[in-house]
Amino acid sequence: MVKIKNKESILLLTNRFIKSYKKNSLSLILGMSLIITLIVSLTTMLYTNHRLESIQNQFIYTNMDYEIKNLSMEQIKELQENKTIENLGIEKYLSTIKTKNNQAAVIISANTDSILKVSKLIEGKMPKNKNEIVAEKWTLLNLGINPIVGTEFSFPIKPGNVNNKYKIVGILNDMPLNKMGGAIILYTNLVYDDSKEYLVHLKFKENINIEKEIEKIENELEIPNKNIVKNPWLENKEELIIANIKLNALLLLIGGLIVFGIYRISLIKREKQFGMLRAIGVTKKQVKKIMILELLKLYFYSIPIGIIIGFLSVKIITNFSNDENLKIFFWGKLEKFNIIYPINEIIISILMFFIVLVFVGVIGSRGINGVSIIKNITGHGNTGKDKFSLVNITGEENKNLLLKKLSMKYIFTNVKTSFIVILSLIIGGTLFYGLAYKSYIIEEINNIQTRTNFYNSDYLLTAYDDMDIGKGISELTLNNIKNIDGIQSIETQIALPIKVVDNNESRNKEYLNNQEKIVNSHYGFSLRGKDKFENLYHTKLKGYNDNALEKLKKYIVEGNIDNNNLKENEIIIAMPRTSSYGKSKGAVGYFKNGLTIIDYKVGDTITIKYTDINNINSERYWNFSDINNKYMEKDYKISAIVYYPYMKSVSLLEQVYPLLITSEENIRKIVNNPTYLTINVNRNVLSSKTNDRLIEEKLIELAVENGEVTARSLIEEKEKIDTMYKKELIYIYGIAVVTFILVLLNLTNNLKYRIQIRREDFYIYKAIGMEIDSLKKIIYFENMIFSILSLFFIVIFSKIVSKFLYYEAELYLYGIEYRYNYPIIIILAMFTLMISFIISYFLNKNLKNVNIIEKLSIIE
Repeated sequence: MVKIKNKESILLLTNRFIKSYKKNSLSLILGMSLIITLIVSLTTMLYTNHRLESIQNQFIYTNMDYEIKNLSMEQIKELQENKTIENLGIEKYLSTIKTKNNQAAVIISANTDSILKVSKLIEGKMPKNKNEIVAEKWTLLNLGINPIVGTEFSFPIKPGNVNNKYKIVGILNDMPLNKMGGAIILYTNLVYDDSKEYLVHLKFKENINIEKEIEKIENELEIPNKNIVKNPWLENKEELIIANIKLNALLLLIGGLIVFGIYRISLIKREKQFGMLRAIGVTKKQVKKIMILELLKLYFYSIPIGIIIGFLSVKIITNFSNDENLKIFFWGKLEKFNIIYPINEIIISILMFFIVLVFVGVIGSRGINGVSIIKNITGHGNTGKDKFSLVNITGEENKNLLLKKLSMKYIFTNVKTSFIVILSLIIGGTLFYGLAYKSYIIEEINNIQTRTNFYNSDYLLTAYDDMDIGKGISELTLNNIKNIDGIQSIETQIALPIKVVDNNESRNKEYLNNQEKIVNSHYGFSLRGKDKFENLYHTKLKGYNDNALEKLKKYIVEGNIDNNNLKENEIIIAMPRTSSYGKSKGAVGYFKNGLTIIDYKVGDTITIKYTDINNINSERYWNFSDINNKYMEKDYKISAIVYYPYMKSVSLLEQVYPLLITSEENIRKIVNNPTYLTINVNRNVLSSKTNDRLIEEKLIELAVENGEVTARSLIEEKEKIDTMYKKELIYIYGIAVVTFILVLLNLTNNLKYRIQIRREDFYIYKAIGMEIDSLKKIIYFENMIFSILSLFFIVIFSKIVSKFLYYEAELYLYGIEYRYNYPIIIILAMFTLMISFIISYFLNKNLKNVNIIEKLSIIE
């Protein structure tokens, strides 16, 4: 017997197997290439999608890493020398200006980076000299200023009431945070002085450990920790790493199954050759080496193919998203939504696939080495039969029953391969449902984000001063709004500051105390206090019109809202809730489920105290020292509790204690000639962009005439948010398509393998007169059983996966109940059966034109 004693001989045999069985080798290269394609494309899309979610949040709020307040010029100079900082925004409050109509604006002294954090200069230049101004177009219009570069204007400055002359030198792209908050800000050049009142926004360079760097800055510049605030909307890298680990573990499992399925078919065809090699002295260890080397050599051929196809597939999927109208600016530059290529993570995953292939080679070698040499040579050693059957064929069955029993016999005779077929279908079906459910979650999160940021209308008007009910949007202005062409609906709210008798109900003391501190730092007073007799807290009594009350019904936690019959003594309570479990435990937000900040219940009675509107806008009123003012008391019965107020809250005064809501009709019975705090305006659905702009300009005109009111369009911001949401969906659908291709390949290989290991039986059946249609029925029935069994487990595992996604997204907090989507499963069931039958059809075609005598002679 001749033994192979050198590595060159093993390598030579490996190369011969690869070249001699080209179809098998190409199938393996294709399978491995597709797995690597999946690793590259899905990992890339995961990282790109995660970045996109972060960009969406930073677009709405702000794009920075950290904010540092109360810095001196010396500290700023040291920051300017820091090489790890990419952008350094510096700003300082200068003054407030007011027009004749009492339209107010804040003047901020700022450098270019600060001004352009989430904007771009679209016309003109940045301010260089004193009294040069840049601003957003909508802010200038709200001041009654012509938004054209070169326009000069003068307004009195508070404090001092000195008239200063300004010149517009540039127009900025609209900033979503300013727009939503109604913040009218004019930016001038940065002025340096000796004060410690500078506010700084930092953006570090890529690949910088920002936590370590900010800690270093904090220590070197001796900055109090309380003065440093991290942007909560930054991309969560730890969350991304965990998601990537989970994804790639699943990909490697699928990859191992696919390669194993293809390789088993290859081993059936070469079992005799391995038997002959063993007969002439090749050891079991050397057989294992040959098989592992073969897989690894094909793996190295597959790497460049898979990487190229992977990156191309991502590029093609990305091109389906519409970026033409999506213009988002960070630090003065257009955010291009570049594809994120996580090279290190991709390399690690491809290397892990290397280990999986070694494992496949080891398992494959056991199939060859685990039987006698004689069985290898005769081709009966690697059939996959487990000598296990629960089906007894007596020979007395009718034709249909016999065929069904034969199908069941093969299912139980080849338990391992049956298990792999079913497992492939389960993985594919569960992945499909999971991705479909993920798209549903993205849609819901988009709706939640839009709602919680009060993007509830196309246009929004808000009053400046929510402490003085006499200074708001007048009835005349509202009537003029109603007369604008193209308006579909209007929602309004009146807000009366009131004091509520505090009966020490159970409450979230930590949250309320923290909010009290914030209010105190902003306004100089507390919302909690007492008069001569009782403990009280400040809040608002709001009067909604019928349209707003109708929208409010969606957010009921308990009780009922009858906007046509809301009695004078009935009240709706709106208050946020505290998350009681999950990763957001302790957080307070507009949650439907959670602990109330104050334990009010439907049916409880609330006593309020209110005074004449002329007495409200005074320091004595807000610090509870107006004990000589006349107060009226009124008792209300809580008819409903809602978790979200729907109409926009305009200041911190409305965001601490529960809001009390009634109808506009009822509030007018206790307040004479009130003004509106906010108005939501919605345009007709088919309105053109030209008409949209005309409506905005008319609304701003009315706001300026009214005075102390800001008007703006939210259409563009809503469209950008919606476009980013659709981009996320495209990535999810792209992942689904690539995954489907791989699962289909794996299923085809496994079904093909099952036909291959039973070829002798089928030849004998044909030889004794069984028709080809009967053979087809055996295969069809078998595959139908696989589909039914796999669907049973798909339902179980898809429920587990979708529930995990549901709780991970914390949709339960917002009152969104978990629902299993049975229509998708029905579609999936039909699709699974169809795919199985299509694959069976093509496999059956190979049996139709077989020469039985020739095949049986080969077996002999």
